[in-house]
Amino acid sequence: MKQATGCKIAVHEAETKEVETLGPWTRVPELGLKFKPAKVDMSLRDGQHVQAGNVDFEIIHTPGHSPGGICILFKEGDKVNLFTGDIAQVGGRMGWMGPDSDLNEWKRSVKILVERKPDRIFPSHGTFLLSGAANHLKVLDTRMNAPWWGWTIITSADRPP
Repeated sequence: MKQATGCKIAVHEAETKEVETLGPWTRVPELGLKFKPAKVDMSLRDGQHVQAGNVDFEIIHTPGHSPGGICILFKEGDKVNLFTGDIAQVGGRMGWMGPDSDLNEWKRSVKILVERKPDRIFPSHGTFLLSGAANHLKVLDTRMNAPWWGWTIITSADRPP
């Protein structure tokens, strides 16, 4: 994609090496995928601000789904918007657990997002939520910290079929 479009690649500094070497994805040819490692143009860190046009995006490091997971927050008037990636979805659901996922880090990251009180969330999968997003994150936080919700239930309930 970078070669075809000239786009810049930005990832959290915890995953720069993986993108540049394919890290755990070195088996991509075996899986029938045809892509190559790419040079990262910008390594991101927690609290960093990135300007695109006249919009200021704040990077929030949210490990859990992966070590270098990020969410991107931006304000539009009085609304707080949050691109959540795979860390949170609408309805208090989480993304799928992968080989590099860490449930304890995931829980901590969700708490950080709850504190941001977003109005809107834009997850990497599923429906966008254009109001009341903080409540959905609170539901996820409650569910993830419920004593009856263990590793087995999370991976089987929230992993796509």
